[in-house]
Amino acid sequence: MTMKYLLSFLILLPLFSCKNPNSSNPDEVQKQATVNEKSVEKEAILSNGEQATVPDWLEIVKNAKNKEMNPYGNHYEIESYTVLNDSLSYAVFMSSSGTCLRQELETYWDRKIRDQIEIEESCDHDLSIPTHSWKTFVFVRPTTIQVNKFTESVPDSLITKEGYLKEGVDFIEAETQIDSVITTYTITKKGEIIQN
Repeated sequence: MTMKYLLSFLILLPLFSCKNPNSSNPDEVQKQATVNEKSVEKEAILSNGEQATVPDWLEIVKNAKNKEMNPYGNHYEIESYTVLNDSLSYAVFMSSSGTCLRQELETYWDRKIRDQIEIEESCDHDLSIPTHSWKTFVFVRPTTIQVNKFTESVPDSLITKEGYLKEGVDFIEAETQIDSVITTYTITKKGEIIQN
């Protein structure tokens, strides 16, 4: 019988001894969790891999984008933020609409938008259309971006005169060709995004 009590005591001991003295007030625990969540939301990864806090003014920009575009089903998030000098910075925003994911690069001079380009796009494909395009990007240097645009298409012999796939042709099963174009952009010292 004593072995049974000893075993019960050993099982229950960790439950009673692990109570966090700071968690006695549930409101305080919830408040701290909310503060932690907000601070995590405000961090973004810079292009060099370091953690940096996203400034409040950029959060305001993101919220304004969401307010403007939410009626159309788009939602924006800050993917990365990089400071180049005291006046110049840039951010990469990701927008999702349910059918498309896009990323935009925006440059800021003294916290005001200077320039903007779309650097990535991946949308659902209507399989009755004989081509499908998407874009990807990579930062070659902190101020140099390569945008790769891919276009997948079926041969002209499988396309009707109206521009759709012929009846019985399946885009996924058809032999396709993928072409790509690489475009390099540079962020100037004044914050302009120029094509090289």
